[in-house]
Amino acid sequence: MLSKQKEALQFVDKLIRIDRLGAEKIFNSVREQKSMSRTVDQLILPALDIIGKGWEEGTIALAQVYMSSRICEELMAQVPPPAASEHSVHPPMAIAVLEDYHLLGTIIISSCLRAGGYVFQDYGRVGPHELVRAIS
Repeated sequence: MLSKQKEALQFVDKLIRIDRLGAEKIFNSVREQKSMSRTVDQLILPALDIIGKGWEEGTIALAQVYMSSRICEELMAQVPPPAASEHSVHPPMAIAVLEDYHLLGTIIISSCLRAGGYVFQDYGRVGPHELVRAIS
């Protein structure tokens, strides 16, 4: 447990210092040992929670919050899909961001789906009417 907390705190330190390479090194190290969903649950989410609380308390600047989330988005986006799909038979799936500018949530979800072998359509950032047209 202490090791998990230490990794998360080291990751937070790299993120708030805008040390993308250091954050990437920790991210990749954890990802080599754990599944993608565990990496998100035990590294990304706790780190962003700590950073958000720091902003609420006034100890972390908004620019650091923004850059931390951007670095996490980039790290999640680089996760390659598996070589062979384990879930070749599943209902059609899609993901979209409806009228929002923050993509981290969809990046996390799509990375976990890809890592799990799922195939899905990514509509990106769209409005409700655009989404209805796209899926019709």
